Amino acid sequence: MSATKSVLLAIDTALQGCSVAVTDSERTLYSKVYQDSELSNAVLIGSYTQEAIAWCQEHGYQIAAIATTDGPGSYTGLRIGAALAKGLAFGRSIPLIAVSTLQLLLAGLPSFAGETIALLDAGHGNAYQQTFDAEGAPRDKATFVSLSSEWQAPAESRIVYVGALPVEGTAVAPPTAETLATVARSYWQKEQYVDTAYWEPNYVKPYKAVVGQNKVLERLKLSKQA
Repeated sequence: MSATKSVLLAIDTALQGCSVAVTDSERTLYSKVYQDSELSNAVLIGSYTQEAIAWCQEHGYQIAAIATTDGPGSYTGLRIGAALAKGLAFGRSIPLIAVSTLQLLLAGLPSFAGETIALLDAGHGNAYQQTFDAEGAPRDKATFVSLSSEWQAPAESRIVYVGALPVEGTAVAPPTAETLATVARSYWQKEQYVDTAYWEPNYVKPYKAVVGQNKVLERLKLSKQA
């Protein structure tokens, strides 16, 4: 069977677990989700993507674009997803789409006349925040905020969030690649692509590397000192 029908392949590793999905111009055709912490994204996402590609070949679909999450989210997860998505886009000479993780929180919700503030739990009373207009388009860039007693959302705004946050609003499930595929579909149709060579995920806050300590060597040092 010749591959003549174009589809979009979505890859998500931004939050807990990883997932892939395939969509045409109207609906999701294939999806696979893993949301556990026993195995890492790095272990599974490659095989999940390979299975999705094989499914496309088997059913006569041609992958015409790749979509991935732009961040914020897990630093390691975002790097894994970005590396895989960019590699596939380069290798197949097809465009790359990147969608804000926070924008995915609006998917499936009813339309809202005012602005929506999306929040993603960043731990320790902090969150990633981004504002969207009535059409779901971003009004600003994602920022890192502290949800202290001084933090307040505009009275006319709708709050949508993921995680255990001390806010009044609509709690939604963490998005997956199927959510990404649904949102990225409009990007694909409008040809809103990123520069594959220079794009990198939006980590929002800088990553602080920690120097690992070898516990065996540390114990040897202590024993010699004793």
